[in-house]
Amino acid sequence: MKAIIRILAATVALCAGSVRAASPEEDAALALLKAGQNEQAAAAFGKIATEYAAKYHRTDKQWYFCATDRQQAILYSVLGADKKVAITVLGPDWCDDLFLQAYAYTELKQPAKAEAALREALDLSPMNSHYASELGYVVAHTGRLEEGMQLYRKAEDYAAMATPPDDKKLKAAALRGQGWILVEKKDWAAAEHAYRKSLELDPDSEVAASELQYIAQNRPRN
Repeated sequence: MKAIIRILAATVALCAGSVRAASPEEDAALALLKAGQNEQAAAAFGKIATEYAAKYHRTDKQWYFCATDRQQAILYSVLGADKKVAITVLGPDWCDDLFLQAYAYTELKQPAKAEAALREALDLSPMNSHYASELGYVVAHTGRLEEGMQLYRKAEDYAAMATPPDDKKLKAAALRGQGWILVEKKDWAAAEHAYRKSLELDPDSEVAASELQYIAQNRPRN
């Protein structure tokens, strides 16, 4: 989850078509995170997310989702058609706050709390490749490799629904996560394949290049 802090400046409120600037509370929470005050940042982002949950309370007749772009908003807007549920699609702010709370918890080495925040974000944005990959990271690094792999594969599928050029970046990230798990399982050939596929999509990835070097140096020689 390194280098993933995104500045919460202006985001699109897709349900209303208006721009909402980051609130003073979000700016303050982000400042805490950037200053390395992760415990305070986690609490601040959690408070904001709780306020969102109280304002947009999901019931069996009304569901709320976060979307990062209009394409994702359209996908979520039709989810309730068969279930006769009213759908309201919000902008990404609520889920961004949950994601940044998870980041703070990861820095604090509290994976269970990070996982809970990411699962809430993914529940609100169920086709979000980025959140699926980050949850895959947390799950895999607690030793649940198969569950992590399933999440990374979902993230790879969800990436196709993202707006270009984000689709390639997101798919590459999901493939790198798969590659890491395959290395842990000593499945060297499959790991190399995953990393090479990721490099085709994201040629500037130093992580993928470094991991391919690691594989070349450590895989058994016949």
